[in-house]
Amino acid sequence: MITEILIVGQGLAGTTLAMQLHQAEIPFLVIDDPTISRSSRVAAGLFNPVVFRRMNLGWRTDECLPEAISFYQSIEAITGKSFCHPIGLHRIHGSDDERQLWETRMQEDGWLNHIESSEPALKKPWFKQPFDGAPVHSAGFVSTLEYLGAARIWLKDQNLLIEAAFRYEDLNCSEPLLKWKDIQCAEVVFCEGYKLNENPWFPEVYLNPAKGELLIIEAPDLPQEIFNGKVYGVPLGNHQFRVGSTYTWNQDHAEPTEEKKQELINILQKMLNVPFKVIDHFAGIRPTVTDRRPVFGPSSIHPDIYTFNGLGTKGVVLAPLLAKEIAQYFLNGTPIPEDYAIERFQWKPLH
Repeated sequence: MITEILIVGQGLAGTTLAMQLHQAEIPFLVIDDPTISRSSRVAAGLFNPVVFRRMNLGWRTDECLPEAISFYQSIEAITGKSFCHPIGLHRIHGSDDERQLWETRMQEDGWLNHIESSEPALKKPWFKQPFDGAPVHSAGFVSTLEYLGAARIWLKDQNLLIEAAFRYEDLNCSEPLLKWKDIQCAEVVFCEGYKLNENPWFPEVYLNPAKGELLIIEAPDLPQEIFNGKVYGVPLGNHQFRVGSTYTWNQDHAEPTEEKKQELINILQKMLNVPFKVIDHFAGIRPTVTDRRPVFGPSSIHPDIYTFNGLGTKGVVLAPLLAKEIAQYFLNGTPIPEDYAIERFQWKPLH
């Protein structure tokens, strides 16, 4: 079997790259081990233009956001499934300074495309809001579990997915084409999350594994909307919400802990004026890069072996545009923007 590109991993990066290659009519196959835990499968899937911690707009937001919504809607059409929900978000201000800065941002160029003025707390009495809150009308969420599941079924139906474990030693690089078992390809792209740290082809790139834990809660008196304060809540229907998330650095095991569960419960109790019940508790490992930018590019050991990784907490909004640019790189040789090109690590190992 011969194909152009072999993608290893069917998380957010691998799935989105596969679908962009499909739209660019570039032949590909995906190899994925369904037994591996992935952060994409437990992620909230928020697309939100505002970085609340620094109160600025996210990297390439005005390019990425419309591309992301258009992309996910196109995949909904292909798969016949619904998973993209551009429903807005309610921000609970964390301090009076934040509320004042919010109003200042309202006067700056570009912000009116994304946010609205603060509202009094009494407008949403189900939240505890000593400093009021405000809408982010260009936000929303993608149900990553449904997105990855719908894409997986489609890939299987098209005979483009192989469910198998990928061992690095099985990749034969001694022939004109790369070869894995009975598959020959021109390029391999590893989209394997924090497992990249074990990949012998990329010694110069180190991903800091950040474990995140989240809850599924049931709150019948809480309207089905996205809320964001010290934690976020994403509506799931049937009065349920996905709530998270914690950060525990340098963790490479995805087992949830009672300590972080209680931490999330305590924060929720300070945010909500309505009762809630914990239904479930999850954990996942995020692949984060020190400079908070994704990474794409070839291995310094072999020019036809690539990685696309490190999408981080903004992955849902970043992945479609970046994957489209990567498809154009393979199709036409279009250069990758320096911001996320792997070359920034070549002379500065982060180990």
